[in-house]
Amino acid sequence: MDLSLNNRNILCLAETHYNSTVTLRNFFDRLDESSTLFLLSSNKIFFDRVVQMSELYNIDLIIKHPNYTDIEAFSQLCDVLAVFTNGKDAESNNIIYNIINSNDTQYERIIVCSDEGVEVHENNSCG
Repeated sequence: MDLSLNNRNILCLAETHYNSTVTLRNFFDRLDESSTLFLLSSNKIFFDRVVQMSELYNIDLIIKHPNYTDIEAFSQLCDVLAVFTNGKDAESNNIIYNIINSNDTQYERIIVCSDEGVEVHENNSCG
């Protein structure tokens, strides 16, 4: 499946304490300068690594700091969701797959990135 992420607004979420540099590098290798990443600042290690890599790869980054009252409006700006996971947290896995299986998600693609690789889920209901 094509994993082109050109001209996309991508919301990046990570499990607590997730920090795999290899997985992040593989993700960033698929981006180009037309992509924009949207990032929450709740996972400090992940946040710092994404900021460093976005500077290295020259990718625009929009950061949402801890005022989470308008988190839904922030996420509505994105057409792709990238979730970074180690696959070991049952609660996180449940949340991820509830989003994937939802019929009313606004995301055209949901990308699950882990040390085992990348899974791409297309939302065929998006136009």
